[in-house]
Amino acid sequence: MEDIVKKMNIIQPKEVMALYQILNGRFLQQVPYPQVYDAELPFVRNLEQALAQKQKNKTTYADILIEDCLKGVIKKIQK
Repeated sequence: MEDIVKKMNIIQPKEVMALYQILNGRFLQQVPYPQVYDAELPFVRNLEQALAQKQKNKTTYADILIEDCLKGVIKKIQK
């Protein structure tokens, strides 16, 4: 968890979009096997918690992408 928080504080825009595409493709575009989904879901929860702890700077492009794209896909996954 600590490593995820550290990374979220220095994440680059292309990395935000890569995470978005991976999560969207893995969890929303495909129907995962329940066992695999359950094994990967803790990462998504840790990512959500790390974003909540992230130092907010609304002027960086990465933060805008996090708010506009990444947080939305995380919410959809956890439904």
